Amino acid sequence: MQLSSRLRRSDLVEFFSQAGRVRDAHIVSEKGSRRSRGVAYVEFYAVESAVQARTLSGQRLLDVPIIVQPSEAEKNRKSTMRQYNASGAPVNAPAEENCLVVVRELLVDIAPVDIQRLFDLFGTVEHCRVAPAEGDVKEPEWTAYVRFSTHAAARRAVEKLSGLALFGTKLRVRMARKSEQERELRRISEKAAIGVGSPMDITPKAESTAEPKPELTVESNVDPAQTCTVLLLKNMVNPEEETEDNWRDELGQDVKGECDKFGAISRVFVDHNNPCDIYVEFADASSATYAQQSMNGRWFGGRQITAFSATMSQHSEDSSLLKNVDCGTPEQSYNSTLEREFEVHDIGNLVEVGDLEPAFSFRKLLRFAGPGFAMSIAYLDPGNICSDLHCGAVAGYKLIWLLFLTHALGLYVQTLSARIGIVTGRNLAQHCHEQYARSIRIPLWLVCELAIIGSDIQESIGTAIALYLLFGVQIWAGILVAALLSYVILGIQRFGARKVEALFIAMIAIMCACFGVEVFMSSPDVREITKGLLIPRIPASATVQAVGIVGAVIMPHNLFLHSALVGTRRIKRAADVRHASIREANFYTTLESGVALLFSFAINATIMIVFADIYSRGNSAKSVHMAEQHLPGLVEAADLLRGAFGDLGPLLWAIGLLSSGQSSTATGTMAGQYLMEGMMRLRASPWLRLFISRSTSLVPTMLVGVLFTSRLDQFDEWLNVLQSLALPFALIPTLKLAQSSHVMSEFAVGPRWRAFGWLAAAVIIALNVYLLLPLIVDLASYGVAAACMALALLGMYLLFVYILVASKVE
Repeated sequence: MQLSSRLRRSDLVEFFSQAGRVRDAHIVSEKGSRRSRGVAYVEFYAVESAVQARTLSGQRLLDVPIIVQPSEAEKNRKSTMRQYNASGAPVNAPAEENCLVVVRELLVDIAPVDIQRLFDLFGTVEHCRVAPAEGDVKEPEWTAYVRFSTHAAARRAVEKLSGLALFGTKLRVRMARKSEQERELRRISEKAAIGVGSPMDITPKAESTAEPKPELTVESNVDPAQTCTVLLLKNMVNPEEETEDNWRDELGQDVKGECDKFGAISRVFVDHNNPCDIYVEFADASSATYAQQSMNGRWFGGRQITAFSATMSQHSEDSSLLKNVDCGTPEQSYNSTLEREFEVHDIGNLVEVGDLEPAFSFRKLLRFAGPGFAMSIAYLDPGNICSDLHCGAVAGYKLIWLLFLTHALGLYVQTLSARIGIVTGRNLAQHCHEQYARSIRIPLWLVCELAIIGSDIQESIGTAIALYLLFGVQIWAGILVAALLSYVILGIQRFGARKVEALFIAMIAIMCACFGVEVFMSSPDVREITKGLLIPRIPASATVQAVGIVGAVIMPHNLFLHSALVGTRRIKRAADVRHASIREANFYTTLESGVALLFSFAINATIMIVFADIYSRGNSAKSVHMAEQHLPGLVEAADLLRGAFGDLGPLLWAIGLLSSGQSSTATGTMAGQYLMEGMMRLRASPWLRLFISRSTSLVPTMLVGVLFTSRLDQFDEWLNVLQSLALPFALIPTLKLAQSSHVMSEFAVGPRWRAFGWLAAAVIIALNVYLLLPLIVDLASYGVAAACMALALLGMYLLFVYILVASKVE
């Protein structure tokens, strides 16, 4: 057998996860060589998984056919067992695997048939029992015992259902203890002996606690395949509580909006005998099955749904909820109150990415293109431009390597953020709401909102300066105009996600053109640029600028934004294609993000190079000394460009700055929308969110624009430092979620990338502390009280970071 030379351990684990949970995998290599000998060993947790893995023989792993067979150890174990069985000697057989699951703290006396329906999704259930909880309990509680046919199925149920919200409380699901196993086996045996039931009995005589279902009958002229494509949703609505005349139309759009993510929908109907029941017909059976598994037990508009597979023998055309809506069109718009009950607003509608492709497809890449470029806008905001300007003036070409490194680190963390959204279908803010207690969640939200407001101030000032350079508008008036222009850009969202993404790409193209022309006009020293890119060095006078690069480039709110933007792509999540679809989406999203950040790095580098070249002309030492004494601002930069390149220089600078300010304002508003709705469940329309964001930041922005006009750029530099201080509060939750197998299952990051991420987080925190120490020393000169207050703030900062690191992800 020959394995691919590109094969890695993670590829083995991912491939054989189809058969069951993998304990370990190992590739045999030649001594002193990395070349594979074509042999690999895979160990499973369950024997059944090893048996199932043999069926994968003949399939292709990285385009190479493989042969799967038992290892010598497994063959020896089977041979020994056969010898013992033939001789009749006692066998020290392994202990029976634990297949019993215990569900504790049920606050509702739910019937065993309902429990069995929930756990049937993970494997064959042999026995199910619900009994009152034992011991002292403050209020009535029940405990459920569910026995599966295999240990692997039981383990999957524990991993997937633990923490699931059911009847308003989170399930506490665990594997049974030995005493509990023995007691349940004894109870099953006693029942079987007296003829009450059998080990396979699911207590059918118990009455369900769910609402009674309408009788569903399959008509003789109905295609049997239809039973797999229709979903019945019970308890969706109570017509007696509806007061609006068009409630049926709104409900139809809401149902379609929620079920659209599972696959194409043909029709949505209401049961004319029971208006509380809704029928949803999918185009294929796999979509209906996945929708049933996902929708059952969820809350919708304050009501808990029960989902069944059914036929539509009880509907009529007159009862259709969507008479004038083509359900088969994925781009059909929907936006209503019920939809917002559990999902954050999307930018427009979902974008179809098509079927799986066996090889790389440029057309498929274009379908995924968009979220990465929208994310990269935050790397090109006026704060970044000001940071590049200062770095070029103070350090010349010496910090280009740090700019590249921060973009590479940005690609890493943005990839983690995007994968969280792709794999789980939920954005980072929603996960933070679920994982952290209110005492942690509120300060986390406030810090991230403060960072967004700081970024908004930078963007407003940058836009105002661009308007001043182009039309002579005063700074305070430019700030007001910038606020109005934000509403115009936000209005494009009404035309769909692709239109917004196209606008962002166009603005990036404008910045590339404007700043690119300037770098060609400057004729920089290519040799010095290469040295600045390849040789790491930080001048002593550029420490603040170096830390500012980290805060300006990697912005905390951008992690929340990217994890939500990837949700605009419709990924097939049916059980048979889910793994391959998510893996494909991860690949194309990472590739698109890398291309977008490459453009971002090029634009930031051109700005740094242009001003490094301007300050290096003539007496280099004198120019750098002047830059250290008084850093050039965005307005002064235009004068420098006029002196170097004539009137064309400041014109290109102003156009690029205007594109940067307006595009970053739009992405900042969207990030704040996702953050507020996901983390705090404070729902507001994008227009209201923009109004709140602008109103909150307008007052300090106006004060800065009127009172501190001569110090706009120093103020902007410290806002970059604020972004760096806030970055750990978004980075740490991202790292913890991305490495959690409970959240990401088989897509959790490996040990090496995990170590790299935590090392990067530690470096950022250390840089922040290093930056704060001189400030604390300066405050100490004002007295002991000021010094103690500064130290207390630093201690609170580090304590909150520790709490985030120590918090467990479930």
